[in-house]
Amino acid sequence: GRIDPADPPVRSYLPVLRAGAMIRYVVAGDEAFQERAECWLDAGARRELPEAVRSVLESGSVAAVASAGPGLPASGPGSGSQGSMAALPDSAPVLPFDLDGAVDAAHQALRGRAGRRLAALEEDGRHAQAAEIGRTEAYYRDVLAGIERRRAGTAAERVAALDARAEATRQERARRLAEIRDKHQARFELTPYRLQVLLVPAVVLPVDVMRGSRRYPQRLVWIWTARCFRPLPCPSCGSERRLVAGKTGLGCEACLLPRAEPPAPAATPAATPPVATVPAPAGPHRPAAAPVTKAPVTKAPVTTAPPSPGRVRALGDKLVTSFWQSVSDDDQRLAKQLLPDSPAATARRLFGVRGLVVPVGVPLSARLISVSGGSRGSGHGDRYVSQGVLATRPDGEYPFALIWRPQGERAVVEEILPAATHDPSRLRGWWFGCGPVRFTRLPGRPGALDAVAARLTDVVLPHEGLPLLLRCLTAWWRIDAAPLIDVLEPAVMAAALLRMVSWRAGVRVPAADCADRFQVRVEHVKAAETQLKPRLRLSAEVVW
Repeated sequence: GRIDPADPPVRSYLPVLRAGAMIRYVVAGDEAFQERAECWLDAGARRELPEAVRSVLESGSVAAVASAGPGLPASGPGSGSQGSMAALPDSAPVLPFDLDGAVDAAHQALRGRAGRRLAALEEDGRHAQAAEIGRTEAYYRDVLAGIERRRAGTAAERVAALDARAEATRQERARRLAEIRDKHQARFELTPYRLQVLLVPAVVLPVDVMRGSRRYPQRLVWIWTARCFRPLPCPSCGSERRLVAGKTGLGCEACLLPRAEPPAPAATPAATPPVATVPAPAGPHRPAAAPVTKAPVTKAPVTTAPPSPGRVRALGDKLVTSFWQSVSDDDQRLAKQLLPDSPAATARRLFGVRGLVVPVGVPLSARLISVSGGSRGSGHGDRYVSQGVLATRPDGEYPFALIWRPQGERAVVEEILPAATHDPSRLRGWWFGCGPVRFTRLPGRPGALDAVAARLTDVVLPHEGLPLLLRCLTAWWRIDAAPLIDVLEPAVMAAALLRMVSWRAGVRVPAADCADRFQVRVEHVKAAETQLKPRLRLSAEVVW
């Protein structure tokens, strides 16, 4: 393929988060020392910068960029080529980034670095621990042997006293060994001392990666200071291997390379088509209408069988473009592509088709201009994930993840998230890693909410975020609550819903916290759960 410019380049600032921490390691008993660690993070992509870029940014010229800000003069430290690149206009935009998510990613990077360093240091601690445990074991072994010798030659009335002494010695040995293991347990303490956001001059170049007539929009970022492009990870697996423009999407060779194993599982569904083809010859017998009605029945096992990885990739890649194109066009037929009684259907009920951008943080006033991404491979159970980035005008980039299920020859969307873990049923993985899209109120003009839905919105939205709220509302609107309205208060039912749905979403809000938030009693919440459980039918697969 080739790369064609799509729009003129735009001068911008690349936000770089610089985080520093002092890490105190304790190994081999009381031996302790400190080391300094720093993390240079691309705040928008939440990935550590390559060493070549970091070494340039760590030079004195970056300090001028950080201190002078957008009005940086052309002279100063690193003048010449460095000075000319820093002279950007005051109106140059800053590439979008999530500060909370970037700080959390930097913290995790520092902790991961400290953990790897600690694993290398633990070897010394193991040797010291083994030596001290050996000495302790030998001491108590000698003590117990002495007691046993005395017991063999003592009078009968002294045996009970010596047995008690031996038991006390064994307990003391176990307690002493536990103290030794605890003393030699390697650990580290992380104390942050620096957190800065540096605005690094850059140029954003919108391009189209072409493969024949296929077009994959991308935004290349030229880091002016380091004279190189910002790393462009694979949309599917996130690796920084070389990207390839394939027939079904843009990705690394490992993601686009067809695998030899998928055709083998296809042999198992193939056992059912012969059953479907047996009635086919009877088709001319018009009186025998049964074969015509049986055709869908014989095909049912084929549609429920897990699709091959190649089929998943094809469905997911097609879904990314078709889904967001329908959202941009406000195509009401998109409702057929949403799984009924799902968070995606609930989002459409609240915000409309055009408002399906809200769960990933896109303002309703923004206009979608491009989308990039594709399926990321196998999912969890019968759920699959397609993820990528939405580009909007005015300039903005928003990551998204579509959770979907295969139904025949199409994919139906179950949930729309800013990010998803391998198991998309659980929200905790991306809750702390990427940071949820936070709202204090529902954007736009959503329809009227009943008493329970309104209380859930007021409590869940500002604390846990929109994804968990959509799951709670989906569960609530799925059941017939008329028999419960006269028995339970709306606040009690809302608290019980939050507790049950949050535990299956991985957030796990305790019953006491739910009761406190809705200002009801804990025993009332637990009683409401027994009333709601049979109607909700929540399980490992039905998590809302």
